[in-house]
Order: sequence, then structure tokens, then C-alpha cells
Amino acid sequence: MLDRFLYQVNQFPDRIAIKANGHSLTYGELMKQASVVSSGIQNQGIKEMCIGISLKSKTDELISCIGILLSNNHFFFIPEGIEDAWWEQVPVSLMITDRDQIKKTAIPAFDFNTIKKTVVSELDQWWEHEDIAKKLFCIYCTSGSTSSSKYVVHDYQSIAEDTNRQVDENKISESDTLDFIFASSFSSSLASIFPALISGASIAIFDLSPKNLKDIPQFWLDQQVTFATLTSSAFRTLARISTLNLASFTKSIRFLCLGGEPVLESDLQLFVSYFPDNSEIQLAYASTETRTLSQLRINQNTPLELIHDGFPVRNKTIKILDQNGKDCPAEKEGELVIYSPYISLGYYNNGTLHPHKQEGENRVYRTGDCGFFSTDGSIRLTGRTHSMQKVNGKWVSFNELENMICLVSHSLNCKILRNKDENGFDYLIACLEVKDLGSDNAPSNSINTQIKSEVLPRFYLEFKDFPLNANGKIDKNKMLEMAQDKEFSNISDQIKDPITQQIHQIWCQQLGVSISNLDADFFTDLGGSSLLSLFVVDELARKFDQDLESHLLFQFRTISKLAQFLNNTNEEKPLPLIDWINSEQKAHLPYLFFIEIGHFSSFKNLLASQISSDNYNLAYLRIDLFKVLQGHHSEKIMEEILDVLKPFSSPVLLATSFNGFIAAKINQKLGGALILIDSPWYKKDAFVKIPIQNRLLPIYHRFRSLPFRQAIQQVGSLILGYGIKKATPKKGLISPFERSVSLFVSQSVHPTKISNLVYFYSTGSAMTSKKDVENWKKIADSSFSAVDILGDHLDALSEANSDLVARKINEFLAGIAL
Repeated sequence: MLDRFLYQVNQFPDRIAIKANGHSLTYGELMKQASVVSSGIQNQGIKEMCIGISLKSKTDELISCIGILLSNNHFFFIPEGIEDAWWEQVPVSLMITDRDQIKKTAIPAFDFNTIKKTVVSELDQWWEHEDIAKKLFCIYCTSGSTSSSKYVVHDYQSIAEDTNRQVDENKISESDTLDFIFASSFSSSLASIFPALISGASIAIFDLSPKNLKDIPQFWLDQQVTFATLTSSAFRTLARISTLNLASFTKSIRFLCLGGEPVLESDLQLFVSYFPDNSEIQLAYASTETRTLSQLRINQNTPLELIHDGFPVRNKTIKILDQNGKDCPAEKEGELVIYSPYISLGYYNNGTLHPHKQEGENRVYRTGDCGFFSTDGSIRLTGRTHSMQKVNGKWVSFNELENMICLVSHSLNCKILRNKDENGFDYLIACLEVKDLGSDNAPSNSINTQIKSEVLPRFYLEFKDFPLNANGKIDKNKMLEMAQDKEFSNISDQIKDPITQQIHQIWCQQLGVSISNLDADFFTDLGGSSLLSLFVVDELARKFDQDLESHLLFQFRTISKLAQFLNNTNEEKPLPLIDWINSEQKAHLPYLFFIEIGHFSSFKNLLASQISSDNYNLAYLRIDLFKVLQGHHSEKIMEEILDVLKPFSSPVLLATSFNGFIAAKINQKLGGALILIDSPWYKKDAFVKIPIQNRLLPIYHRFRSLPFRQAIQQVGSLILGYGIKKATPKKGLISPFERSVSLFVSQSVHPTKISNLVYFYSTGSAMTSKKDVENWKKIADSSFSAVDILGDHLDALSEANSDLVARKINEFLAGIAL
């Protein structure tokens, strides 16, 4: 591949190679800057080693990766914000970076601005006299379906085959411009960089952020992009948020690749609506380990019924094997196993390459995906092995989910049904067979908060008896019909004003779900993310013609709370404030404050148990953590909180997670007592991180407390869910809450002396460990007690544990003097 790139450099040095941020680089200029990087590396005597890249500019990252290859080394784009100790896994010899955080590693680092001043030496064209095919080319980090990062190793022949195939089949030439939208550390970047550079095409670089997705159409138009690449979610969101005629911005595009997520029928309809008649869309089945395995190219006239998961690409053999390793005939389901010399070599683990299984010249990779060959040779994917089903890109075991819901809800039976909403998204309905029918609405929020699953039902429906069809089987169609009728009637009864109606409409559109409960939490119940919260706030601000804070949804997390705030013309009482639970206060009773950020309420189960107004003056202490993002110093925020609490002597403070840090600082000043639930011991770092070893605790907890078979199933779901989260492009985004915590801690003086602490520690929490408990104990000057809760993070607040927790709190407070 290097020779084809150098051909473009030598024959067409003035042709545009990179277009970014209003400037461009020709092939000659790109080669000149890459040669500087190459010379700087060669001057260090580094050869055939891995060199890491972490730069703020994608243009600089691209220049660096070319320079690394020219220097006879291979590159590793380090994902921004990666939590794993990657340097223990990948044998990186040198870093090229301009990020201070990366420079803190023990690996020698070149500052990119310094390396640009290197005097260029004569380039050693090593590829002309060495066998290049099996030399290492790059490493990419992926999580796939595991709980921790995997570091995939590719050689030249793997990348060259996939790159050459793309150029040949898609006829990429000097007249094309390929967009480069997502981070360099995502392996999809390979499909933008190298097909362009070996064919004389241009690369148009767009620095994607949560706020500029809507600018992509203008970018396509300005740069005259002919090859566009998006994830399916980004494509849908772009179509929804665009207030312009999207079709007027896509006239130059002849090829759209949607990848990374399932493609819905509605996506194809959007393609037909917004892209030129002569354009094509590629649906690809691919992975970081194998690059593209199968693909299907369709145009505007392709009937939807002919769409499948593609035909195998050249030089990569896909076999579908049964449990005995035998080939499955057409139409029979099995596991997809790949045989080819042109896939990755394997993985780096603890600095050592662990290769895939080899059979002759072929490397063998088991995908873990289930599917079958149709009689026409096309592939149809059906899910994952181990009875997992895919719902909007996330894998879930219906059987396991049904069992968990039965256990939590005490139902006789549970049946999970899959349905599609008006946006084409799958969602789950949980149908419960119960002894006695309760209220009109099954307690969906209560049940969902107690279930640990990547996918949760959106709607619950209770039956005295499941309806049966003529064959005596459960009539799923009838249950679906009843569930849809119930959803419609419920939401119609709840919406009382036009502001609530508008908020409901925007949330449904942006989240891609039908919301039937106005008190459903945007993040925990509806699957919202920090990225989507920004889109929602932006759309709300436009609809209501108001300036709204970006963290609004972190303060008002339900439609009802948000509508109440907006209906009151934003006359929110300034935080911090005390929100009394008691109708009146009694001077002889202790004051117990539940610390909450904004207007969230997370202590409902505890308040419904033995923590009552008969024993305490109860109130929420509502604080605004996000002030720290607006320039308020953390110690100034603490002064405001202390002023609010000064009238109350010896306050009892109950706090969870990070709020425990704030509670401890209050206690150090005002005395009283502390009740902390799963609060980490924060260090004064610029970035607050979960200790790596803590991630093993949820796994250990399940094997200790569950039957082995059930533990295996739940650990599989846990690992899979964390892997999907790490693999998604959104992982590079840091939420307002996370930024607030990091900034608050970095500005604060850690408490050194606290009084009267009872600490509830969830043994399966990934956020805390016994070391955290010991650190809190060290600064407890007087009474200290620790209570273990057999469960996950914050399970102390669950309905199952609330009575125990309340009893322990009452016993602890009864034994101290306040």
C-alpha cells in the first residue's frame, strides 16, 4: 500500500489529499510533514515497534500514522478517555501526543509540536527490499461483547486486502472525496484514510462533537463529499434534527455506508427521501477483527424484501457451523466462523500477541454471531450464541429477562414481546400473569430499577390469565393489541397542557421510543445518554424560543418535572435549598437531610419503610453540582450549602455515591452524623476514575450469591452490556455530571475528620471497594459502623433492602448523641 500512496505523491503532488477546517494539504505537503515524523522516529532508532498516537487534531493524527508506517513501525490510535491500563496490554515504545494526560504514562513521548521541527533525513524505502505482507500495520482497541478492552492486531496483508477491495469494488478515484467523521481510534477510520490515499482521492475531516452533528450536511456540501459514512443512529438523529432540506446538501454523495448498528427499514426510507436518485447505500457486516465480511449494495429501487445481511466479500470464507463443528446446510442456523489469511492476527494481552487459531494459510475467527445462509448465498443474522437476541443493537436473553422480572414482581409468569414503534425501533413489552390484578398500571419503574439488564421493557401489562389462541397457545397478537391500547389511553390521560405535550413529543422523537409514563427517568428508565440530552435541550430551546442550560435534563429528569419547571416560566428556586418532606418540624426531633442533585428523588423506598416523620424532621437538601461548570469554585458552592444548613444543629446527612463527598465536607464543619451509601473515596485528581479492580466485584458478587447457571447468565449479560457501552462512539463523550464531579474534586480540600458515620457497602458495586470503606473509617473521629449489602451499586435503596437499611440507620442514630 505504501507504494501506491507514494505513486500519488510523486505523480500528483499538487492534488488535494486532506481538507479540514478551512485549510487543505496536497499529497506533496502531506508527504513532507509525514517525512518529518518518520525522520524523528528513525532518529530515535525505533524500528518495527508499536507507536501510540493521541493528538487533538485528526489531521495531525493522520499525518503521524503515515509517518509511523514510513519509518517501518506500526501505529495505535489511543482512544480518548480510555479507562483501561492499555499500556500494560500493548507494547507501545513511543508516544506521539499533545495531551498532558497521556504524557503522564511512563512511556517515552514526543510532543507533536516538537517533532514537527525535526530535520528531515533521507527516507529509507524499506518496503522495497522487505517482505511487507506479514509486517504489523496497526492496533485498534475494541470491546465487542466483552467487559474489557481488546487490542486487535492487523498486519499489512489484512489491511491491504480490505482497502484494495473497497477501491476496486466502489471505483474510488481521484474525483472522490471521502468523509472522515468519527474518531481515529474507531476502526472505521481505516475505511476513510487508506482507500482515499492509495487512489488519489481527498479526505474531508470533520471533528464531530455533541453540539455539531447538525453541521454535517453543510460539511458534506462545502467539501463536495462523494463517499459518506455514518452510524445508523447518527443518520437517524441527523434526519430528525435537521431543520433544513437535507436533500439539498447531499447532491454530491454517490455512496453512503451505514455501519456499526442495525439498519432499520425506516433508515432506508430516509435514504430514499434525502439522497440522490443515482446514489447507493452499503450495508456491511463487519468487525474490528475481520474488517468487512459481507456486504449488500442497494439503490433507490431495491425492494425492501430483498434486503439481507449481505454476500461474503472476496478472499474471506464464512462458514456456518453447528455445535459439532460441521457445516450447516442452507436455511439452518449455526455460528458464523471466518477462515481467511486477510483478517487480524489476534490480540495483544499483557504485551504479548495471542494469535487466532490457524488452519493452513487461514486464520480462524469465531464471531459468536448466529445466522444462516439463504439458498441464494446471502447471509441472514439471527442473533448471538447462547440464546441472545438483538434489540436495537444490544443483546439480551429473553428467558433470563423473563425470569428476573418474575422474581422481582412476584408474578406467576412473564412473557416478553417485541414490538416496533413509529420510528422503526424495537421495544419490549413485559406481560405479567398475576394472582390478583392491581392498579391499571403495572409498576414498571419500580421493577426496572431492580433489574440489571442492558435492555429493559418499556411497558408492563398485567393479566389475570394470558389470552390463548385457537391452538391453545399464548396469543401474542392479542397481548400486543391490548398493550398498545393501554399505552395510548395511559398517556392521553396524563398529558394535561400543551407544554407537557410538546416535551413528550420531543422526547419520543429524540429517544426513538413511545413514552407512556411521564415520570419515567430520561436516563435510567428511557435509555437516554449525555449526547441525547444535549439534542433534546437544543430542540426544546428552539421550540420554546428560550435559552436553556445544557444540563437541564440532569436537573429535571422526567417529563412531569421538566414540564412543571417550564410551566412556571423557569422560576426555579435557586439551589441549594431545603425541600421539606414533613408538613411541620418538631424541635425535639433530629434533622435528617437526604442530599440530592437537582430535583431527582432516589429515596422513595427508604421513605416508605421505617424512616418516618415520627422519628425525624425529614427534608431533601437539593444542591446544584453543575454550578462548578459555570465558573463557580467548589469551595464557594460548599459555603452556600453550609449557610443553608447552619440553622440546624447536628444535622444527619444521608448521601449516595459522589454526594457522600459533599456530605462529609458538611459534617466536618457542622458535626452531626453521616449515612453514606456506596460513596467512593475520591482522590484529588483531574479525572475521577473507577479503580480497575472494582469492575470484578459485580462478577464476584453474582458467583457468590447466585446458583452457578444463573450467575453465568448474568455475568454474560453484564460483560456484554459493558462491552457495548465501551464500543460505541459515545464513549468518548463525558457527561456534564462526570465533568462536574471531576472539577469539583480537583478544586476541593478533602475532608480529614468526620463524626458518627454509618457506611452501607454493596458487595457487588463496581464503584466502590473495601478499600473505600477503610479510607472513610480512617477519618471517622467517633462512632463508625459498616453494613454490607449483598447486591450491586446502590442496591441498599432497593425495595428488597430498604427495611434492613432503615433498621440499621435507626439503630445507629439511637446509639449516638446528637
